[in-house]
Amino acid sequence: MSDNTNRIFILRAIDYSDSSIIYDAIVEKKGRASFMQRISKGKYKNLSLQFFNLYSITYSGKNDMKYIREYDLAYNYSLESNQKIYGMYINELVYYMTKKDLEYENLFEIYKNFFKSMSNKDDLIPTINKFEINLLEECGHFININFDEMQNKISKNSRYYFDFERGLVKSSAKNSFKGELFFALNGQIDYDDQLRRDSRIFMKFIIDHFIGSNKIRTREILKYLLK
Repeated sequence: MSDNTNRIFILRAIDYSDSSIIYDAIVEKKGRASFMQRISKGKYKNLSLQFFNLYSITYSGKNDMKYIREYDLAYNYSLESNQKIYGMYINELVYYMTKKDLEYENLFEIYKNFFKSMSNKDDLIPTINKFEINLLEECGHFININFDEMQNKISKNSRYYFDFERGLVKSSAKNSFKGELFFALNGQIDYDDQLRRDSRIFMKFIIDHFIGSNKIRTREILKYLLK
């Protein structure tokens, strides 16, 4: 059986035995897949693949489990401590939003662009919001935040709530958001403090609908960093 080559990011790593690790990974032009890596015991275990690095790998196998034969570090993003927490949130989100071995052609680039953008910005809320919107669309969940249910353009001064069947609906209800929020999410205006807070409430509402009962553990830490 011939070997294959590709580039990957690591989402999750599980010790399978003293000499093996199973990874969930994002694979370029493909989506999500599982790989097993056999490593030496003891001090050589630090040769395992790490989060937030881009790897070029050679692997074999075409079924549910593929086996890493060789790897090279293609890029190390050298994240700071706070940035790693954002990264762990993104990893959890991708894990729950996607399905293994289902093709997501743009997932790799969306993920890579997030880390590229994160290293160049101080305010990460717009970066995280953009990533989440792109991820939702890649997973087949397009959220129309440009028009309301009647196909009228969103007005900055009106208020809307989101209905998963109808889209944005004009409303003054307690769970509604000012139209400015959707201009900010589209990158058309800058975020102020209120829009930053509202954007995280809105995006959590949307994402929770799609991940169901799954709990993203890093949210408890992230909410203190995104104030």
